[in-house]
Amino acid sequence: MNVTRREPAAAAVFRPGDRLGPASVVAALLVVGVFAEFVGIVLLGFPDFVPGALRLSGWLRRYGRRLANVVRSLFGRPTRGAVHQIRAAGESNVSATLSAVVIPKASTLEEKVDYLMSRDQAAQDRVNTLDERIVRLETDSPRRLAEARRKLEDHVTRELVAAEAAYRPLRVAGTVALAVGLACSSLASYLASH
Repeated sequence: MNVTRREPAAAAVFRPGDRLGPASVVAALLVVGVFAEFVGIVLLGFPDFVPGALRLSGWLRRYGRRLANVVRSLFGRPTRGAVHQIRAAGESNVSATLSAVVIPKASTLEEKVDYLMSRDQAAQDRVNTLDERIVRLETDSPRRLAEARRKLEDHVTRELVAAEAAYRPLRVAGTVALAVGLACSSLASYLASH
């Protein structure tokens, strides 16, 4: 009597070389699709929340440029090089003030009055100089404030453009991941319905 042992149907074991069933393909596509969609949404919407995002973005930029250069050379087009920017800025301001009180040994009343008159004239000249500086400051301040505002706006604009450019490769990778996730989910839905 030749008895063959059969394993129960519930304890199906996957062995290398066995064909995958449609249910396992659908499940794998759904898992890959959901994960790729999540990664794509995070990279598109919040690239700065990804740890090491700038490093990853630089890596993607370098290898993306290499890939683009290979494709361009295959079509006989010139390759593109990298442009590096270096900026330097500096400012220096030095000022000093010196004041001295000199009391002459005047012997006559006229000399004392002349000395006091010259001191009064010098004090009046200093007051006039201060008045001119105040008027100049009042007229220059709005102009300087507008110039500082313009410089700040330009700086913020440049930094935003630089940050946008820094994260552009991640956003492209996020778009690709989102498209792959949607394609996997759509294919899994199609396979499940047929």
